[in-house]
Amino acid sequence: MYSTLTTENASGVAEQAMDKPISAPSPYASSPHSNKHNSIPQLFSDDPKDDIVINTSNHYTYLVIVASTANYTARRSLIREKYFGLADNLLPCMHYDTDTLHKFWIYGDLPTSHTSTYRQYEAEKMEWNDIVEAPTGVTFEQSHILYWVETNLRHSGITYDYLILQDIHTFVRLSDLKRELDSGVIGENTDSPFTINQNEPLNLVWSTFTGDRRDKYISIVGSKAVHIALEKQTDIDRVNGSCPHLLTNMYHYYRSVAPFIIQKVDAQLDAEAAAEEQERMIPDFIDEDETEKEHRIRRWTNNIESIRDHHLVVTHVFQDNEFLDLTYRFKLKPLIVCNQRTSAFRHGPLIVESIDDDQDIHSAYERDHDLHVTHWQATGESIAIATPSFMQDECGNESMTLWAENKRNYALRHGYAFVARSAEFDQHRQLKNRAIGYAKLDVVEKLLPKYDWVVWMDVNTVIMHQDQSIEQLIHKLSRQYPDGPQRFHETIDFILTRPHEGNASNSGIFLIRNAKWTMEFLRKLQEMTELHDGASPYIQDAVYHLINRVGDQRRILILDSNNHALQTSPEKYVPKDFVVHYDSMLCPSTAAKKGLAAAKAIAQGEFVIALSETPN
Repeated sequence: MYSTLTTENASGVAEQAMDKPISAPSPYASSPHSNKHNSIPQLFSDDPKDDIVINTSNHYTYLVIVASTANYTARRSLIREKYFGLADNLLPCMHYDTDTLHKFWIYGDLPTSHTSTYRQYEAEKMEWNDIVEAPTGVTFEQSHILYWVETNLRHSGITYDYLILQDIHTFVRLSDLKRELDSGVIGENTDSPFTINQNEPLNLVWSTFTGDRRDKYISIVGSKAVHIALEKQTDIDRVNGSCPHLLTNMYHYYRSVAPFIIQKVDAQLDAEAAAEEQERMIPDFIDEDETEKEHRIRRWTNNIESIRDHHLVVTHVFQDNEFLDLTYRFKLKPLIVCNQRTSAFRHGPLIVESIDDDQDIHSAYERDHDLHVTHWQATGESIAIATPSFMQDECGNESMTLWAENKRNYALRHGYAFVARSAEFDQHRQLKNRAIGYAKLDVVEKLLPKYDWVVWMDVNTVIMHQDQSIEQLIHKLSRQYPDGPQRFHETIDFILTRPHEGNASNSGIFLIRNAKWTMEFLRKLQEMTELHDGASPYIQDAVYHLINRVGDQRRILILDSNNHALQTSPEKYVPKDFVVHYDSMLCPSTAAKKGLAAAKAIAQGEFVIALSETPN
């Protein structure tokens, strides 16, 4: 449990933990490494281009919804890579800032808890954040998805021009489809082209209208037509309600009533005004079932040779290798859904007041210590928050997604990358060559060349104080450093905490800088095979042993266990503590859920003064 009190009654409690001492290294000579800390080059660093447009409007030209049951993890992975260029999440999409937004709309029964399918699915949710689950009992029908788009998405401030709705087993040449919609002519190089009405380009429905399941495999609908379909749904179903597919019913409804609408409008308005009103009231339909035309939608016939250049869509593609064959056949070019940058989406000016050339950083920090602007923001360094998405046992399964959401929300709040990983942990589980905790080293080694700082957080951690940025945290630590902020910034590459008992190090949370020295340190940790199968084969023991071996300990800052700057335990929590680590509990799931509730209360303005480590 946790208790709360008003801010007025809590005066003076907030900074209590920050006054605790830091374990400083012994006196040393000047730091031998440069201000850049000999960082590893960022191979994926920013590459400004004149033609890159950052979309900050929440309006997208194309909204791609892929309907799927939960078990098709592999196909969703293929679609992410081949449609959108998302091969892995090391440089994640934190904001969708191009003209395209995608979502996987999951319907049907979700995987049973504690199964391998469940673990894969939950890891996918944590790693990609592009999955939307339909309410229980809601099936895959056009009306359900159109309603969700017009309610949930619009209530979130998201608007769009064209909705591309497809089944998980459908292959779409998405970039070619986009090009044709952009050009205003569908099938320009076929014997049956269709010119989009330039006055009402979004009053368009393009699909098959057979009345059977085929109608759900692919639909391209303008936002104006979606609005009309839902507004007129009662009338549409009354006239042609035997079919479960709303867009098919809409097609037949307007075939029936369009002549009467035209007649009525012609009688009331002059010719030009009547034509405009009819275009507004009656959608354009592109029927891919019409005879005597080259259809752009084709059913898969088990061979690539039967697929022609004019086929933009292929349905019934059940095997992943067949899906891949189609991507190779058409040299599918991904639609980019975000500008993946290591420097993570900062807002506004990064420094309030410039530092004179002759002014040292130490005095600048003393001057600006109350500002939420620090050296890291001023120099544009990038930060990644990393955590596992691998479900190791049944204990924490029900809470892992919530823990990840807590960290993702924090990263979004401060403009950081959020990276959840399961592949490296699954690899260690299968190889069984050492404790699974070592997998975090694999993750950090992958991330570190791509960012300036990586903040690792074990799964059983809760960020309580979401307002505090990593820049502020480092700034506070630099001001506490015995030799002053300037030496801190010149020297420290690795920050972690001593546990409450013993002389080991707590590797559940640490900050590590992209530097040549830290990459070598990680390599040495990986190679300490004598600890892999020893009596205490845990990574915190290996870290502690290596810290005591390395010749240059000046780059390592170990916080005393009573310093709450980086982390604390639930029973020792005081207001404004940054992270609570539930590492001392055999099964932290229940208590950590209460910690998440406390973190939510804090975010809503309540003042939490105590946490309980016990589940009840």
